[in-house]
Amino acid sequence: MGKILKAGFVILLLQGLVSQVMAQALNDYTLQNSSETAGDGGALELGIGFGADSVPMYLGGHDDELDVIGRLVASYQWRGAFFEFDNDKSDNIPIGSETVILGFNAYNSQNLALDLIVGPEHSKRYSNSDEQYAGIKERKGDATGGVRATLYMGDYIGQFIARTDLSGRHDGSSASILVGRNWQLSRFNFHSNFKLGFASQKMADFYLGVSADEANSTFNEYHVNDAYYSAIQLGLAYPFTKEWVLRFNTSVAYVSDELANSPLLASDSNVRNSTEFTVNYVF
Repeated sequence: MGKILKAGFVILLLQGLVSQVMAQALNDYTLQNSSETAGDGGALELGIGFGADSVPMYLGGHDDELDVIGRLVASYQWRGAFFEFDNDKSDNIPIGSETVILGFNAYNSQNLALDLIVGPEHSKRYSNSDEQYAGIKERKGDATGGVRATLYMGDYIGQFIARTDLSGRHDGSSASILVGRNWQLSRFNFHSNFKLGFASQKMADFYLGVSADEANSTFNEYHVNDAYYSAIQLGLAYPFTKEWVLRFNTSVAYVSDELANSPLLASDSNVRNSTEFTVNYVF
């Protein structure tokens, strides 16, 4: 675990080798984070395409199976308050999510934005009707809140997020550091990104642990400690008209043993690759 964290910070310090830009800030056709959007208003992007993961997330999935996927990205801002929705799951990481965010921009300058945020970080898992998880108690979704700081440095973007449970589901917390940059060549927009994340023992164990009461012949008792992950993403966006955009993203994630060894996951692989290609309409 310590090696993973040290390696992540080394990569972070060597920013010239690995850099991050958020998908929402690629170009005029990419939805902006609300804290950097000037004035009130919103944006909406819908897409459809194909995606594949090197390993499935949950039991019953298949390796490298090509699936039809839908993309929905939406944002709206009004007097500092904002809403963001992005159903991108291309990093294939089994803990944490930022699909929906409600927030308020507490500070905004040319180089720095500070936001107060709240929203679900995990959805419901292991439904009681799912035979693959017989004997496992259903995990309810949570709601977490915290702060988001975004730093703009020319073509580079850095972001730090810290959140804690507000719902009382697990009383855990999470944090992530994201760094990046984008490049434009003619009408092609390229981006690369690096993210280093942390989930506390309470959060990780709630969603990926197996209690003594749940343990059976299929699932051994398993307890998760503090968990870490890192992910690198490469992407391309090509707006072939004002409204239509082609997007391609591929990512490689590394999750710590605490996550990978959970019997509730379909694979114990530390490395997880994902690829997506979508055609999107920007309203």
